[in-house]
Order: sequence, then C-alpha cells, then structure tokens
Amino acid sequence: MRCFYIGGVWMKCKLLSNRFSRIICVVSIIMLGLWGGSLYAAQVSQKSDNIVEKVVVEAAKDSSKSATSSPRATLQNFLSDVDRAVADWQQGIRTEESAWAFFRATQMLDFAGVPDNVSGITKISRILLLKDILDRVKIPASDLVPGEAEVASKDISTWTIPGTQITIAKVEDGSKAGDFLFSKYTVENLGRFHRQMEDIPYSSGVSSGLYEQFRDTARSSDYFSSKIRMRDLLRGVDTSSPRSTFESFLSNINQSYLFVQQAEKGLQQTPPTLTMAEAEQLEVRAHNYMRRAISTLDLSNVPEALRSSIAIESTLQLKEVFDRMMLPALDSIPDLEMVEAARKFDSEAFIGGAKSLRWRYPDTEIEIVEIGEGKRQGEFLFSADTVKNIDETYRKVEAVPYRTTTTGPRESEYQFPGTSDNFFITYSSTPGYLVTHTNFLSGLYDSFPPWLNIMYGGQTLWQWFALVFILVFTFFAIYFTFRAVKRAVMPLHSPNRDWINLISPFIVALFLPFVVHFIDNDLKITGVIVSTVKTGGEFFVIIMLGWGAMRFGKAVSETIVASPKIDPEGIQASYTRAVSGLFSFIFAAVIVFNGLSRIGVSMIPVLTGLGVGGLAFGLAARPTIENLIGSFMIFLDKPCRVGQRVKILSHDGTVESIGLRSTKIRLLNGNLTAIPNEKMANMEIENIGRRPYIRRCFNITLTYDTPPDKIKQSIDIIREILSVPEDGIMAGEYGVYSRERKVHPNEAINQPDYLPQVYFNDLNADSLNIIVFYWYHPPQYWEYLEHSTWVNLQLMERFNAEGIDFAFPTQTLYVAGDDKRPLTIGQRVVTAQNLQPQQVGKVSTVLQSHMKQEETELASDALRPEDREPYLERQKKQEELEAAEAEEGDKAKDNN
Repeated sequence: MRCFYIGGVWMKCKLLSNRFSRIICVVSIIMLGLWGGSLYAAQVSQKSDNIVEKVVVEAAKDSSKSATSSPRATLQNFLSDVDRAVADWQQGIRTEESAWAFFRATQMLDFAGVPDNVSGITKISRILLLKDILDRVKIPASDLVPGEAEVASKDISTWTIPGTQITIAKVEDGSKAGDFLFSKYTVENLGRFHRQMEDIPYSSGVSSGLYEQFRDTARSSDYFSSKIRMRDLLRGVDTSSPRSTFESFLSNINQSYLFVQQAEKGLQQTPPTLTMAEAEQLEVRAHNYMRRAISTLDLSNVPEALRSSIAIESTLQLKEVFDRMMLPALDSIPDLEMVEAARKFDSEAFIGGAKSLRWRYPDTEIEIVEIGEGKRQGEFLFSADTVKNIDETYRKVEAVPYRTTTTGPRESEYQFPGTSDNFFITYSSTPGYLVTHTNFLSGLYDSFPPWLNIMYGGQTLWQWFALVFILVFTFFAIYFTFRAVKRAVMPLHSPNRDWINLISPFIVALFLPFVVHFIDNDLKITGVIVSTVKTGGEFFVIIMLGWGAMRFGKAVSETIVASPKIDPEGIQASYTRAVSGLFSFIFAAVIVFNGLSRIGVSMIPVLTGLGVGGLAFGLAARPTIENLIGSFMIFLDKPCRVGQRVKILSHDGTVESIGLRSTKIRLLNGNLTAIPNEKMANMEIENIGRRPYIRRCFNITLTYDTPPDKIKQSIDIIREILSVPEDGIMAGEYGVYSRERKVHPNEAINQPDYLPQVYFNDLNADSLNIIVFYWYHPPQYWEYLEHSTWVNLQLMERFNAEGIDFAFPTQTLYVAGDDKRPLTIGQRVVTAQNLQPQQVGKVSTVLQSHMKQEETELASDALRPEDREPYLERQKKQEELEAAEAEEGDKAKDNN
C-alpha cells in the first residue's frame, strides 16, 4: 500500500510539473510577443523622431533668423511664423518652410520654467496655447508696441500686452542675451491664462480653437497618442512647489475620475457602447492617473503591506474634502520662485520660515511640506500627518454638500477644478477596482436587493456577509490542509516525511495573499477592517514562511544525514543538523524581521531588546555555550564515535549519541548516562571500541612442590594449546566454519607480529607463576570470551591429565608436634612484628599459655616442635590432671 501511495504522489507531482512547464512556456511566448511589439513600436517611434529632427536640423541650416530685438519684432514675427506653420498643418501638408517657421516660433518662448521643456509635444502645446490667447485679445497697433528705437532710447526690458499678464522680457544672460522673448512666467502659466479666457470670443479673421484641434488630433493619432501615453506613464509628477503639487493632485485624480465615468457609462448603456476590453483599457488609464495623484502623498509612515489600500483611500478622501471646500486662489499657493526665494529669505507664504518649508490649506490642517530626507528629498508632498488624519477629516465633512461653483474666476485658474462626486463612496461600496462592471462580481452585485447596499460601519451589508464567509472558508481550508498533510506523512520516515511536511506551510503562504487580494480589490473592504485583515494575513504569511524555512532546513539536514556514510547519531550528523538549523533559523529570522517591518513593526526596539537580551542570555547560557564549544572540539578531535565502547571516569559503556550539549553512553548495566561535552572535551577517554585487538594477560600458578621438569612441561602444554596445528584443522567442536574447511580458533591469536607469549616469570609467595600473553583478532568481545573459555578448559583438562596442581593463595601454620610437616631449624629471628595481626590472634588463641614466645627467640626454637608429646595428648593429660586435683580438693573438704 505504501508503494501505491508513494507512486500516486509521484504521479501527481509529475502532472503538476508538466502543467507548470506548460504555463511557463505560454508566459514566455507572451513575454516574447510583448517584447517584440514594444521593440517594433520603439523603432517606429524612433523613425518618426528622426524625420522630425531631420527637418528641424535642415531648417536650422538656414542662416535667416527671426528677429527678437524688441517686443514689437518678437510679437509680429511670432504671429506670422505660427500662422504660416498652422496653415500648412490644417491643410495636411508638411513643408520645409512650415517646419522652419515652427522652429523660429519655439525660439521666441522662454521654456526654462516648464517641466519636460525639451518635449516636442510640450513646445507645440505652449505655442498653440499662446496663439489661442492672442487670438482672443486685442493686439495694440504696431506703433504702440516698443520697437528697437524705443528700447534703445527708453531702456525698456519688459513689455506686457494690455489687459493680460502676457509679458515679453529681455534676456539678461546666456546664449540669447539681449533677445526679447515671451517670459518664463508667461510660458509657465499659459494653461492658467487660457482657462481664464475660455469664455472670451475670438477676434474676427482668426482660426479658432487651434489648441483644442491639436489636442483632439494628438489623442486620436497613433503616433502622438502613444507619445502622450508614454509621457503619462514615465514622466514624474511635478512636485517642485506646493502649487505644482496641488495642481498635479487635482488634475490627475479628476482625469482618473473622468475615465472611470466614461467606462461605467459605456458599459451600462443598452446596448453597451464599449467592449469589456475597451473598458478595461480605460480602467488602466484611470489607474495610471490615480497612481500619479497618489505620488503627491507622503506615505513614508504607512506600512508597506498596507500602502496600496491606504494610499488610494487617502487620495480619494482628500479629494472628497477639497470638493466640499472653495479652492484657494492659485497665486496664494507658493510656486517655484517663492520656494527658491524662501530658501534664501523667510517668506510669509510658508509656515515656519525657510528652515521648514510647508504650506497649509486655508482653514484646515492639511499641509504640503518639503521632504527633508530620503529618495524624495526636496519634493513637496501632502504631509504624513495629513495622510494619517485624513480619514478623521473626511468623516467631519462627509455630510457637507459638494461645492457647486466650478467655473468661477478662482476655479478657472486651475486646469481641472471640477469635483468627483461620490468617487470614494462608489469605490468603497462596490466590487472591483475602479470600474465596477469590469469585475466578475458585477453581475451578482447588480442582482442584490437594495437592503444589502445599506451602509453599516463604513461597509455595505453584502460586504460584511461576504467577508465573514471568506474568513470562515479560509480557516477551514487551512485546517484541512494541515490535517491532510499530517495524515499523508504518518506512514513515511525521514527525510521523505520532512519534505512532505513542507507542503502545508508553503500552500498556506501562497493561498493567503490571494484571499487578502480578493478581500481588498474585489470585495473592496476599506478602512480599519481591511488594514486588520491585511496585517493579520501578512503576519500569518510571515509565520508560515518562517516555519517553512525551518522545515526546509530540517529536510535538507535529514537528507544529508540519510547518506550511508554518515552515522545518524554521530557528531557529524549532529553538526549537520546544527549547521542546517542555524542557517534555516537565520533565514527564517530575516523573513520574520522583513515581514514585521512590512506591517509597521519598528525593528529598532526589537533589535535593541535582542542586544540586551542577548547579553543576558549569553551570561545565563555560559554552560550551554561551553558545551557547544566542547562538542566542536569533539567534532574536530573525534575521540569516539557512536557505537564504540569507551571508559570515561567511572563510566564504562557504549556511546549512543553525541549531541551539541552532551554525549549519551549506555552503561554495561543497561543504564543511560549523559556527560556534558564540556567535561568530555577535558577528560581522558579510553576508547575500547577502537582497539585493533583484545589483549589477554593472565597468570597460571603452580604449587611450590612442582618439580622443574613439570614446570617446563606446563609451558609446553600452554604453548601447544595456543598454537595452530600445521593442517589448521581441529578435531573438537569449537571452530569457525568456512566454505572449504573448519578454521582453527587459534588463528585469531596467531597473527603476524602478535604471536602468543608464555614465560615462567616469577616466584610468588605462595606459588610458581607462569605468565601468558596473546592478542585476539578481531576485537569482537563475545567471540573473545568464547575463545577464552575454550583455552581455559583445555588448560584444566591437560594439567589434570598430567597431574600438575594449580596453586592458590594459602597460608600454612606450622605447629610444634606435627609429624607430617617437621620443622627445620633455621637461624632467623622472629619477633611479634613479623606476624600479621590475624596470625598473632590465631596463635595466641590456640597456644595460649602453652606456646610462650619471646621477642628475641630464635626461629628454630619458636617454630620447630620440641621432642615431646603431641599437643592434643598433652592437652588431654592436662585436663585429666586438673580433674584429679579438683576431685582431691572435694574429698579434703568432705573430711574437714
């Protein structure tokens, strides 16, 4: 069954890998197609740019130059050159003369204050804006405009067209020094001037609506349309001053709102005037403008995991606040010149002076501040405090109606002053991203009864029901995933078990982002609820990834340890697991720290706490660290391995495991003891398991009455027992069988350089000693004992057969009167100190007063028996004598 199960898992993995490979192939083909298309478009764009550049360069070769020596010359030549270029453009022709006329017109404007001033579209737009304004105002007669003579006589440096703010100024320095050009301020504010004069009719005899015609043509032309879209995607938002930031915010979010409304209107008509693909394209363009509006906010204090949802919500809420208030006069908002002046001198337009450039929206706490550090240093953005408090600000004005005046004098100063009614409410209460009906839930949403769209707690009822359902579904999906994996790994063993265990955390880590994305972008949950869901989801993903990293390290280490070259309980296996665990822990810690920073947890207090805690931990864990160092020394020195028998201090047993903290030894009595590695590294270790042989040294003792020829015979018998016969075959039952013959047991002790040794080496106090050495190969202890048993039995049998007695430790007491062991006379002096305490006690007990011995008595007098009756007979006579004396004593008493 296990084989079938593993085979099924393998087939599933193979099927998934095939599907994954197909997906990779399809994605690769799509990416190649996109890359090829973009390359082709770039080549076409470059070719068109080269044509324009070639025309301009050829026109530049003409030595004639438009005169800009006075305001009169500049004004007249500008109007004539633009009329000439526009005439050819309206007829759909393009000549060298018209290209040169357009080039001369661009030389009469100071584009220094215009963002993206090198763009051809920007130059054309500014020229046509200026021409459109001049066609609406009354141009003074030529003699009323200062010419060269008036400039020279009156030292005129600037001249303004009456009734307008359009100024022609003299350039003071640079390559165009002395020329009169339309001023930097004029060119920078042409859009504002044009909006202020939209209601003024054109003068008679002029072409009306040139700028609108160019804008419509540019957006409908493939070339100019692609140029504009690329500019919108790649060009940064102008945040060089509070004014440019405020105008950029309003214009971008209003354009995003217009695209959203256009898409919704086209999809809701019957029949729809837009296809789903066209609506999705409009949503993409709306997203691009929304992204540009978001870029005017300082989101540095918003956690990265919550930044996408909080950014768009804050942007929409900020726009809702502005739509309920009167727009400030554009001149009251500091521009770039005011910013540069404020950096040199304090300006009243800023709060805090030059050291802290910030502008506050009138009568609110909404501020645009200069960023002092980071990637966006020097830019002016809506402050981080504004973003933080915008939800509270919006709730205060939520019930206030939208402003109704969008075309007054003040509003006309802005490019897009309109309101985006209910943009935030629609965004937060309908499914989908920006365009509701491009989402797959739009059909279900349209079928909801009205009561499901009732707002409660910032969300509609259908959103609350869907949120609860999704969270419950997610919980059970995670639960059953872990349960299924747990049941799947039960019959498996490491390392297969560890690899399969990786499935559950990584599946959850991949599944949860989809759930959070669905809640955020499809259900459109907003506010604190989505922040809580995203934070919880991100935190759970962090835990799963960290846990998965730890499990991955364990799986790798167990795979390495599973190699037959590594003992799974040895020090090498322990260090493999430890190193893998250390690296996986570091990897998991990086994941956790990075993830926590994404959800807004500051790492500075955490790292500070870890530093202090690490110091305390290091002091408290000093013994553990010593044990770790000891295990490292054991790993380098390798004094023992798992399975080897060792003697350490009083411990004798087999090494069962060598860990990072201790070494476990199974003692010979069956008990398990653990010795800290710090002690193991500092004590003497007798490694019995590494001995190449078992050396046996034993003594054979013979009695002192053994004659020399018997001693020699004993040595020969021992040597014969320990030797190997010439044929190598023994007749007994003991032996090791091989395929060819029965191996003699003594071959284990008769190895080259290790032959048995037998010697008569000592005369003991109570025996004659023969010492025997032999070395048993290989060092198999139980086989060694079996061989020793055989040798001992052979010795007993052979010695008994030859009548050779074994001596054993004895002590003979020679008593006077012993006929069997007569005492010989010697001259040795015996004192009481020469006898052992036990001997003195025995002698004094037996002899008592009958054997009185002097301290200086001779050995012949003290130990040899005298010529008298044996001791027992003498004792018997003594007892009879005492009895007779007692009887006589009794008779005497009776007589008395």
